[in-house]
Amino acid sequence: MSNRSHDPSLPARAAALALVACAAAALALPAVLAGGPGDTKIHRQIGVMEKIIDKVLLDSPNFLVHGGENTRGLYLEEVGALFTFDASLTNADFDVKGYLKSLGQRFETRTDEDGNTVIILKNDKKKGDEDEEDEPDALENLPGDTFDRGREELIQTLLDYGETLTSLQDNQSIIIAAFVQGAELARGRGVSQVVLRARMADVRAHADGKLSEREMRSRVTIEES
Repeated sequence: MSNRSHDPSLPARAAALALVACAAAALALPAVLAGGPGDTKIHRQIGVMEKIIDKVLLDSPNFLVHGGENTRGLYLEEVGALFTFDASLTNADFDVKGYLKSLGQRFETRTDEDGNTVIILKNDKKKGDEDEEDEPDALENLPGDTFDRGREELIQTLLDYGETLTSLQDNQSIIIAAFVQGAELARGRGVSQVVLRARMADVRAHADGKLSEREMRSRVTIEES
């Protein structure tokens, strides 16, 4: 048994040292993630590319997203620029305007005695129609190539806007990782994600006219799972 007297301040000192160490690590973390003094420009360019992909998703007849900020970009020094997003497949042949119009025909609003607005669901069924089967959901008839068309949109985005990331080196890559919900509807393919990857050297060569679109497309690697 030790004869040294117990110093009650030791635990407090240890806790204080641990807190200082954690604070120092937290302050150093942004510098590690930034990867160097020249990354401010690439981060701005990644932000621009995020907005471009978001615009493509919003305008796409094949992908359905919740809002305008779905894409997240990340700079990885040993890899390049990585962009990810979540989306659902939609039916490209689905008449969205017609569907919304039909919804308006199924509801009506009235004002009650107290001045409150009440939404009323109309009963469109006629007498004797109770046994009729409901019409199938439009999403159940999802075309089998919806996923393929969406993938082609992403490839085209790489070809058209990849050179936005001018700060990337030739040996780095642009990667788009799409996580898709509802892909099982595409004829049972069971594909839930697709990863596209293009080397920056090829993107620049295509932008400079040294690679045709067919040649550039052949150099985009695609992984589906």
